[in-house]
Amino acid sequence: MVVINLLSPRRPGKVWIMLGLRTLESDDWPLWRELRLAALTDAPYAFGSTLAEWQGSGDREERWRTRLSIPGARDLVALLDGLPVGMVSGVPGGEAENVELISLWVNPTARGQGVGDYLIQAVERWGRSAVPGRCGCP
Repeated sequence: MVVINLLSPRRPGKVWIMLGLRTLESDDWPLWRELRLAALTDAPYAFGSTLAEWQGSGDREERWRTRLSIPGARDLVALLDGLPVGMVSGVPGGEAENVELISLWVNPTARGQGVGDYLIQAVERWGRSAVPGRCGCP
């Protein structure tokens, strides 16, 4: 896990926040599940799947593990002061030289503090290292 300190624009004064970034593996499926269900509840319009598809019969450990086992993908969770507050994935793109950013979400309580920017930058850095010079980023 990587931990950085950022000045928070939403907190009064010069308050530093501790932002951690954790790369997930298939055994981390309960954490991914918690965040994904929260994301689908909070912003159903922002995703290609629905809450209903991931609940009930769709809410199975095997399915969550499979989601975190996409070959060549990177799944990340942001931790703000030690609490999970955001998620993002980088997956291989349609062309071998590209990666795509998917599943970006930040908890409303953590928005405006740079968490989303940090998640996007993390996928961009990973994409540049995974596919040097071609991650679709200028």
